Amino acid sequence: MIVRILLIFFLVLPISSLMAVSPDLMRAEKILASKPDSAHFYIQQVLKGCNNEAQSTESCYQANLLLGNYHYLKGNLDASISAFKKSSAIAIQLSDSLRIAKALNNTGSIFNQKSEFDSARKYFNQALSIKESHRVDTISLLKSIINIGNTWNNEGKYHTAAQHYLRALRLVGDTTKMATVRATLYSNLGTIYKHLDKSDKATHYYQNALTGFKEIEDYTGISSVLNNLGSLYLNKRKNDSSDYYLQKAKSAAVEHSDSVSMAYALLNLGQLNNMHEHYSIAEEQLLSAGSVFEKKGYTEKHAECEYNLAQALLGQNKLNEAEQRLKPALEIIRKYELETSHVEAFQILKEILKAKGNTREALSLSDSILKWETDRIAIEKQRLVEDLSARYELEKKERKIEFQELKIKSAENEAQTQRILKKRWIFLSLGGAVIVLFLLVSIIQFRKRSSLNKRLQEAKIKNEKLLNDELKINIKAKNEELARLGIYLSERNELLKDILESIKKINDPKAKSVGLKIKQYLNSEVEMHSFFEEVKKQMKTFYNNLSSKYPDFTQKDLRLCALIKLGLSSKEIASIFNISTKSVDMHRYRVRKKMNLSKDSSLRDVLSNIKM
Repeated sequence: MIVRILLIFFLVLPISSLMAVSPDLMRAEKILASKPDSAHFYIQQVLKGCNNEAQSTESCYQANLLLGNYHYLKGNLDASISAFKKSSAIAIQLSDSLRIAKALNNTGSIFNQKSEFDSARKYFNQALSIKESHRVDTISLLKSIINIGNTWNNEGKYHTAAQHYLRALRLVGDTTKMATVRATLYSNLGTIYKHLDKSDKATHYYQNALTGFKEIEDYTGISSVLNNLGSLYLNKRKNDSSDYYLQKAKSAAVEHSDSVSMAYALLNLGQLNNMHEHYSIAEEQLLSAGSVFEKKGYTEKHAECEYNLAQALLGQNKLNEAEQRLKPALEIIRKYELETSHVEAFQILKEILKAKGNTREALSLSDSILKWETDRIAIEKQRLVEDLSARYELEKKERKIEFQELKIKSAENEAQTQRILKKRWIFLSLGGAVIVLFLLVSIIQFRKRSSLNKRLQEAKIKNEKLLNDELKINIKAKNEELARLGIYLSERNELLKDILESIKKINDPKAKSVGLKIKQYLNSEVEMHSFFEEVKKQMKTFYNNLSSKYPDFTQKDLRLCALIKLGLSSKEIASIFNISTKSVDMHRYRVRKKMNLSKDSSLRDVLSNIKM
């Protein structure tokens, strides 16, 4: 389910609450949502008197804000930005910082809508700095912090988005009036940790969100979280748990006539039934979901329904119907350049082509899928590095502020101690009782300084841990990239072998010529050498440690161990080497013998303990 990012709680405050307003602008504000063109007429009436700097009044500021909202409603985003910038310029002339912050915040929101996230963050951060310096109310601060988090979330920088949502959550606290915001933040955090493949954290936040939405009787929120929980367990192949939450989401959507939540539940249930090979049930569910998404204009979700429906039809051997369903989905994916995020659609097309005997097209598509998957891995890797870098900079900034605050407190305590020491002779003259009191105060001050020093040390340790965590994540990402590349090479080799077997059955010289070329391609060392050079480059430390520990290992032994370390099966390894599984098992046996491993020892476990 789509993350509930745009918090209803933070709708723009009526501008009439900020200043004295003209009657025309009050009318425009009241009818803007229902009759935008009529509101535009009243706004223009006011703007006629705002053509020079002498007319930089509150009404001009307010009129440009309303004009920005009008253009936003009409879909004219550039015009909306221009109007909000004018309102910001007027606020600067009025020397009104909070109005400047409001205009900046609105400008950032439009850039966020345009997916220009760097520009959006620039305006949101400027607004937040003004608000922090003026110690504004919590709600106003929350709006800017959440807006910044939304830009990182929309950009797929989930670690950094989580930092902002968690900060917002700390500001929200336990107050009842913030229940909607708190529940929505829990839901957003659940979805973020779902994207980060941290299912325990995702479940924790989703359960908190579910409790929160139930307390305020927000049924759309309840359906959304139930769908997200079902999708989370579906990704983890925990089918019983997935079905439980998705059925509850479906029931809640039916009870409250929420067609969109129903469509999400049916889409997830259709995917679940495809996994169980209950294709006819999946077909019915995906048809219903797709019609809702198409009617509501959810183009990408409609495409997802269509290619999952094609999979259900393929499972029933309805090849022509499956291909017809797949075509519009592929058109949408190509139009919006979504190949890397919807590789599943092309995998289904490949299976249809293979089933129809179009092996050459299937092979060509397999190469495209490999390229898209490689591109996706590269994009995710780059995004992860940028995300971790941004999160590290954010945490470093927060630690620096915390460090400075601790130093200030330490200096204040030290100064206080010095003042006490300078006046010691006064206390000594008061007698023994006062001396005891002075000693107690000194002990307290000493403990405070010790506590502050301890916290300073903990802050340094936390920074070091952050750097180590970042390094571990980078290594993990590289290993996953190599493993995926190996699996795709394995799959492509298997497909080529299938094609070769089919060609052998054809009594045609041209077919035999093609078969000979495929055989030569399979036996080529060029691609394998390139692949293993990349493996050796990424796993240099592992290769060095393994060679040092077992100096009689051959290059082939090292390659086998690297693939096992990456988690590939014997079948996948055999396909990459273009040998039989039995040959791989024999090679593993020889490697075990060189390592002097007992029968009870696992080769994979031993290799996993060798550092990367």
